[in-house]
This record gives sequence, C-alpha cells and structure tokens, in this order.
Amino acid sequence: MVNFTVTVPGTPSFSSVAPNNGIQGATLNNVVILGASTHFGATTGVSVSGTNVAVTNVNVTSTTRLTCTIAIAAGAGTGPRNVIVATTASSETVTGTSVFTVNSGLPTITSIAPNVGPSPSTGITITGTNFTGVTAVTVGSTPTTYTYTSGTSITNVAIPSGLTVGSTYDVQVTNGIGQSAVVAGDKYTVTGASSGNGNFIYESGGGVMMAYPNPFNPLDKANPLKMLFNVPTGEAVDIYIFDTNGRVIYQDKNSQVGSNRTVNWFGDTGYGEIVENGLYLIRVVNNGKLVAKGKILVIKK
Repeated sequence: MVNFTVTVPGTPSFSSVAPNNGIQGATLNNVVILGASTHFGATTGVSVSGTNVAVTNVNVTSTTRLTCTIAIAAGAGTGPRNVIVATTASSETVTGTSVFTVNSGLPTITSIAPNVGPSPSTGITITGTNFTGVTAVTVGSTPTTYTYTSGTSITNVAIPSGLTVGSTYDVQVTNGIGQSAVVAGDKYTVTGASSGNGNFIYESGGGVMMAYPNPFNPLDKANPLKMLFNVPTGEAVDIYIFDTNGRVIYQDKNSQVGSNRTVNWFGDTGYGEIVENGLYLIRVVNNGKLVAKGKILVIKK
C-alpha cells in the first residue's frame, strides 16, 4: 500500500510591487512584482490602471516573480493605481488594488534663506523637493539666476533689482513637470535696496539700515525686531524709537561699537510695557548726528 498526499493549489493572488510609488515624469527600472500561487510565464504582461503610465521590459524570473520598467508621464494623474498581471497561457489574472501611487513631480519649496533683504541681493538659498531638472527660478514674475545644488537645494539665487521696498514676492521653481505652487515658505520680503557694497539702505538718506520682521509682532518673543545698520568702527551710537507723535518709546544709548551692528528689540517701552499697534520711527544717532533711520509697523497678534 502506497501513501500519498493530494495538494490543493492555492488561489493565485497579487503580493507586492517594489517600489510602490513614483513621481510624475520618472522612469522606474527593475520594478519587482511578486505573486502567490501564480503561474507567471512567457506570455505574462503587466499594466497599471489609468492613463499615462506605461509598463515595458517585463522579465519573468519565476512563476511568482517578475521585473519590469514603469514609465510615468509628466502629465500622469496623481494618486493610487492598480497593478494588473495577466498570464495568457494559463488565463490567469491577478490584480493589486491601489498598490502603486503616482506622486507629484512638481517642485515644492519649504524655505527661503534669508527670506528678507534688499533688492538686488545675491546668495539666497531655496530648500524643498523635486529640484532635479530645474529649468527656471522666478522672483515674482521675474526670472533670475541660480545654481542647482541638489534635488532639495538651489543656491546663489539672485534677487532682482527694482523690487518694491516693503513688498513680499513669491519665489517659484520650475522643472520639466511644471512650476512650484505658491506656499507660505516661498516668500521673500524686500526690506531695502542694495547700496552696492553688500550693505542695506532701508530708507534713503541718513545712513544704512535694515529692520525686520516688518510688520513686527511684539508678542512673538522668539522673533524680536532686528535692526541692522552700518557706521564707522569704534563709534558708539544712540538708538531711539519714536511714535508718530515724536515721543521716545525706547532708547539704547552708547552701545554697539562694531561697524556692522545688529540690535534686537522685543517691543518693550522704557517702562517695561509692550508698545501699542502703530507706526514707529527708528533713529540711530552718533554725536548728535543722524547716521541711520528706518520705520517699523507694530501689529500685535
């Protein structure tokens, strides 16, 4: 008497695809697809649901494993897709539902550094994603020069001349897919015009100055008002902040003896109170002479 076991074959099913995502415009080589209880063979084909995603170079390495190339067109819709594997010889089709995702290949901007400064200016860095293949960087609607560093960094971005002091401009990156969306992280605020020697002229006449953020929120203690100015090295100066009625709200006397100076103000008065909303005037004085001036709008929020 001979004993034997009858094995019931399992139901063919889709197991996995790796990688399971790609961006618009990308071509993924050697994508691995695995099945369970399948019968992949010479007549096996692979497709991805929807449009603008093509599968080529199908190579079956076993009855449950194959590799292929997935090419995602720049105009492919984003979101999940089904992957279908059909083997004609065995009339077998297995489907992986929503197992592959098409992601946006558009550039995204997370930060501009610095995001305030003069017009013109150089040396700005943009951080984000999908910068590979960058074709243009614009400030407002003006194309500018830049250096591609990596897929997440663009350096040496030039801020064009002629931008309006006090205005904020969107900085956008374009690649082969399209242009980055306007987001909170892509803003550049013009706080002055270049003096031609790397300093900043915040207001014409009276010296070199930049003050930011503007508007300034004195309730945000993590971001004090920064006052930058340039006077001869070694000369002490007096800093005054006036309200529009000419009253001295804050003063810092005989301080800041460097040449390029930065003074922080947290929005307090000489009596320890927080200033009210409104326009304030900044004056830097050396030996009774005005050497720099600026103005700041205070908005508590």
